[in-house]
Amino acid sequence: IVIGGGHNGLVSAATLAKSGRKVLLLEAGKELGGAARTEEFAPGFRVSAVAHLLNHLHPDVVKTLELERHGLTIERGDFVPSVALSKDGPLVLHGAYGEVLTGASPSEQSAWKELRAQLLRHAGVLKPFLSRRPPDLAGMSLGEMTGLG
Repeated sequence: IVIGGGHNGLVSAATLAKSGRKVLLLEAGKELGGAARTEEFAPGFRVSAVAHLLNHLHPDVVKTLELERHGLTIERGDFVPSVALSKDGPLVLHGAYGEVLTGASPSEQSAWKELRAQLLRHAGVLKPFLSRRPPDLAGMSLGEMTGLG
């Protein structure tokens, strides 16, 4: 049973089904896709719900589920700025993963650079785990489990 028909739930359900499992996908909303779906904000005007701007669909998922064969096309473009509004005016992150911060004081910009560097380091450590299959904890001894970390 997969709860949630967002893009992560859909990938999970499809992966399980492809491996031969029987899958039940439950979604409370009227449409599947979660933040990855397209929204019509006015008659005739549709826009992405922006999940594709935050995290690109992993190429292994596209390949494994043969999504291009089923009509998926992904258009890659420039990074779209992220804007946060404050009483002092907008703060805007530009470039790859907020490479440049405008609208902030020099001390805030410096703090952002440090935080961004730390987040990118953490992302680098976690990246290898993105495509690893989760361990079968039920079939592991305590000794094997202690070696997971």
